[in-house]
Amino acid sequence: MKLTLTPNPTFTCVVDIHVPGEQEKGQVKITYKAMSQPEAAKFFDNAVEKNLSPYEIVKDLVAGWDLDEAFTPDNLKQLTDNYFGAANALLDTYMRELTNNRLGN
Repeated sequence: MKLTLTPNPTFTCVVDIHVPGEQEKGQVKITYKAMSQPEAAKFFDNAVEKNLSPYEIVKDLVAGWDLDEAFTPDNLKQLTDNYFGAANALLDTYMRELTNNRLGN
């Protein structure tokens, strides 16, 4: 892939979400809104200053998904309410993608 000075405004990746009682994690393909380093610093500083919940943070980062249900703020809230670790998984995956901080081999 040839690098450009202006990255795509969105990026898509698979997020693993713990499903209680299941051996395997559920997977959802998420489209995120990209940010520059200064934008991300300002965004996360604001989130800390306002003591935002993980859901309140990810609702401004997620742009879409591949679930059967339409992507809406209400459906995102339902996902994070029904799967306790979903908001953190969405946020962790976003940060790993931005920083290229991959786990293990």
